[in-house]
Amino acid sequence: MVFEVGEAVEVTTEDVAQGGWCVARPPGLPVLFVRHALPGERVVARVTEVTSRFARADAVEIREPSPDRVAAPCPYAHSGGCGGCDWQHASLPAQRALKAAVIGQQLRRMAGIDREVTVEPMPGDETGGQPGLGWRTRVQFAVRDDGVPGLRKHRSHEVVAIDDCLIAHPGIRDLGIPRRTWPDTTAVEVIVGTGDRAVIVTPAGHPAPSSLAGLADTVPAESLLSRNRRRLTPLKGSGFLTQRAAGRAWRVSAGAFWQVHPAAADTLTEAVLAALEPKPGDTVLDLYCGVGLFAGAVAAKVGGDGAVIGIEEDPAAVR
Repeated sequence: MVFEVGEAVEVTTEDVAQGGWCVARPPGLPVLFVRHALPGERVVARVTEVTSRFARADAVEIREPSPDRVAAPCPYAHSGGCGGCDWQHASLPAQRALKAAVIGQQLRRMAGIDREVTVEPMPGDETGGQPGLGWRTRVQFAVRDDGVPGLRKHRSHEVVAIDDCLIAHPGIRDLGIPRRTWPDTTAVEVIVGTGDRAVIVTPAGHPAPSSLAGLADTVPAESLLSRNRRRLTPLKGSGFLTQRAAGRAWRVSAGAFWQVHPAAADTLTEAVLAALEPKPGDTVLDLYCGVGLFAGAVAAKVGGDGAVIGIEEDPAAVR
């Protein structure tokens, strides 16, 4: 027996898998990967994709819910909605347990390491009016042909129009990017620094259409840039952001990688220093070093007699 796209089937999910899926193994049928479910739930799943070895589906009705299930705070986090959040229908402790289970699976499967994993909250995750939300400091909105921005469906190029993104940092939400139209544009990306913001607009044509010139007066961000492939052209501001972490200020290109959680850079740097215990005279390799966050922190520990070698392919990050 095989599944058919569009078919609705009642299944019980067993465990979690990478990518926001739960696994169901109905008798006599291929393995079914189900989104919008939780482990141990009895659900009605509608099949969305069939391969030679397994099928994918969305849970469209919950017959026997998990005790970890909650109402998703975002109105777009549902079957057929935005694909950006995997687990908003789970409580925060359950979300962390699910992610820990996935990491444990990957360690066993890829490295043969059997290790208990704990996913801890970042500082600030459990405070404020909406715990677990409002933390993401970099968001890219896709733009439809009619200029309406939004976020894509899961495993799709289709853009879901939205009014707001609840996981976005307040500095992003305040700009109201989804609540205006962006003609001649394919994407709008917003990045929040420590006290400044940058907006990157990807024009639909080449070179950038003249309509972009007027954005500088209407987008209240410190930097506004136009993207042509990997090249960023400032239309307003410097194109750099200030990020404060590990006891110093970093000048980071708007196009370079930086941790998207406000507390991540400090938290991860502390973890790296604690694990490495770098000493004066040591030589340290920092692979995929980005803008050098860990390299900078380690360099202060190894001193002038030591060395830190950072390896990174992004020219903007290296600069």
